[in-house]
Amino acid sequence: MESYSWLRFKHAVATNTRAIVVACIVVALLSTTMLATGFVTDASALSPLADDDEEALSFHAASVEQHATVTVRNDTDAYDAGETLRDTSLYPRSNASDPTVTAAASIDHGRLESLNVTVTYTATRSTDSGDAFYTKDVVIAVADKPGSQANVSADLPIEDVFATRDDLEAEFGNGVSVSVSIATAATYSYEPATGGTVTRTIETGGAVEPIGNLYALPTGSERATHRPGAPADASGGMSQFLNWLALVALLSSLAFGVATTVGNRNIDANAVAREIQWQRFRDWVTEVESYTPQGDVNTVEVTNLNDLVNLAIDTNQRVLFHRPVEEYIVVDDDVMYKFTPDVGEDAGSTELFGLRKEDLEETEFPNSETFTASDSTDRPGE
Repeated sequence: MESYSWLRFKHAVATNTRAIVVACIVVALLSTTMLATGFVTDASALSPLADDDEEALSFHAASVEQHATVTVRNDTDAYDAGETLRDTSLYPRSNASDPTVTAAASIDHGRLESLNVTVTYTATRSTDSGDAFYTKDVVIAVADKPGSQANVSADLPIEDVFATRDDLEAEFGNGVSVSVSIATAATYSYEPATGGTVTRTIETGGAVEPIGNLYALPTGSERATHRPGAPADASGGMSQFLNWLALVALLSSLAFGVATTVGNRNIDANAVAREIQWQRFRDWVTEVESYTPQGDVNTVEVTNLNDLVNLAIDTNQRVLFHRPVEEYIVVDDDVMYKFTPDVGEDAGSTELFGLRKEDLEETEFPNSETFTASDSTDRPGE
């Protein structure tokens, strides 16, 4: 037997299909608008606008670059004397000049606050899960009044860098390792459409590592763009959340709308109404195979089962369900109160086989134990 709550849900779906589908269409349209146009939140990656020129769509764009150049001193099997190596994966330690590190940064529709190149020494203990306990920053190049763009360069004494690293490791003792990294960082600010001033930092770089007679020196670039209306939160978390929320709302509304349309074809609203009717009043109803009135009986037609149950309670009688003719009867002396679903003009004008809307809602009745007649909790016909 289906639960009462589930029956009410099925009946609501069956009798309100058009309204539910219209609501789902409205939610789907709003969600699609949010995702496709950036209305309320930034346009998501699903938007066709995402395929357009990023520069044109961006409120501002910031970029930073880091390059390295060395000159080979003598001929070797791998290099020629005077050869210039730029942005390669490895550089020779003893047969080349110190690397010249160059950095550049620029910003559109904003202000570049600072640009610097920094060498960082980081010491960690093997027993501390890799957490750093010592950090030393050495700025080797800094831009003066960068404005909207800046360029800096500096020679990096590579052997001095490795010597400093070795000295630090010797000073800290066993169990400590010191790593070296180099990074170019640009700090910039801009005013978003939401007002105020946003300050951010973009950087590129990595580890400087000796590998035998060679060493690795990182190079590369980074770029950051931000679209109109972006919140001051650097992570853009709320916009991302709203994009996901809109996507979930879109898929859910489509799924629920289709399920409601298909389900309505398989739900007999009248049968569900009868089941609700039975479950609501079964404690006051007794099923009988036949019933013959004795003597002269006055018949009174009742328009709904709710009122008939109230009459039975008031007169301390049972409601009899005469299954062969689908009638509900309450007999009180020489008066027979009768309710017949789907019979009569009044019954046909009320919803759900003579049930009013309020008959489907929770109604408090006296405890059925006050009746002297036996009751049945099995559904008629089962």
